[in-house]
Amino acid sequence: MTQQTINLGTAPGGSDGDDARSAFRKVNDNFTELYGGNVAQPTNAKLTAIASSVWEANQLLVTTGDSELEMVTLSDAGRALLGASTDTIPSAVRGTALTGLSVADGTVTASDSVLSAVGKLQGHTESLDSSVESLESEFGSLGSAASATLTTSQIDPTVGHVLKVGDYGIGGAVPYFIGDIDDVTKVPFGRVAVNYVNNTGTFPSSERYGYLETIGIPGGGSGSPVHQRWIAFDGTVGTKPEYIRSKYATNAWGNWRLVYDQNTAFATASYNSTLGIVTGGIVEAGLNANGHYIKFGNGALICTATINVNSSGSYSYGYVFGSDAYGVEWPMAFSANYTIAVTMGAVPGAGSTSQWPCTFNSPSATNTGAHRLLSALNTAVAGAVQLIAVGRWY
Repeated sequence: MTQQTINLGTAPGGSDGDDARSAFRKVNDNFTELYGGNVAQPTNAKLTAIASSVWEANQLLVTTGDSELEMVTLSDAGRALLGASTDTIPSAVRGTALTGLSVADGTVTASDSVLSAVGKLQGHTESLDSSVESLESEFGSLGSAASATLTTSQIDPTVGHVLKVGDYGIGGAVPYFIGDIDDVTKVPFGRVAVNYVNNTGTFPSSERYGYLETIGIPGGGSGSPVHQRWIAFDGTVGTKPEYIRSKYATNAWGNWRLVYDQNTAFATASYNSTLGIVTGGIVEAGLNANGHYIKFGNGALICTATINVNSSGSYSYGYVFGSDAYGVEWPMAFSANYTIAVTMGAVPGAGSTSQWPCTFNSPSATNTGAHRLLSALNTAVAGAVQLIAVGRWY
């Protein structure tokens, strides 16, 4: 049936239109057809799209374009979120990811809605962005270290890795190295601990444990100087010695050299004829029954000796008088390969001021030679001859 329209007649009275009965009959017929579901849908693309959609359980109608629709299936979490009776996040959806997260604008709690939680996080993000901008303004942008790879072990030698605190003994315990300390392609550049059990190579004389620092260019190739420093330790109390050595390119290592300090500079010195170096102290001073001596690392030796003699009036030598000739061993032997320069002086006896020394036999590397005191007076007064000798001990 087509729509029936009431004839209102001619204004103003409308007496020539439908009477009341006819008018209400048309109204009833229109409603009867409408409620009967026999009315055709008006032509409209959007309504047509809705009408042609196939509805199923757990689906949501979503627009995908102009007058285009799609039915999307909801997950359990989606149904729980849409079906919540309040604006709180259902536990099935929330889980533990947002619980107790502290941010600048507050702490996300279990009772926060999604919008509330995201709002807090957004406030934190904005605050963080502002802080980063402030740091970049003051110090410049972040450098390459911010994204670089960290060292993967205490002795990681990879070029470009960022050193962690503790690696190579920086801010932490010194790591042990196991291997040949002479091989610069293997020994780490930095500080490591070594010992006679885990390591091979040339150690400083008589040392078994130490901290080894290696400085140079990894690989030890052509034109690459390498320097090593050994700090000894042996588990006993007291400061231990240090040693250094160097090599250049592929040449052999030089000898370990003792680093002198107040503990090692003044100590017993000896000469290693095989290595051609002085070991021990650089200055050795001593006193024994024969006198004083001072040995220097460069080979110089100074000895002093006092020879006591009897009365300078014991014998007559022409117009002068003299004592017997006496001599002693040097407190430290000289090298026989070098000349010994000897200076003499007299220690007059009590009450005598006219005595002077005289050599009877020349000095040797081990002995002062024989010397006597002379005097112009025949005075029975005993004195002494003082000697200062300068030479070399090796």
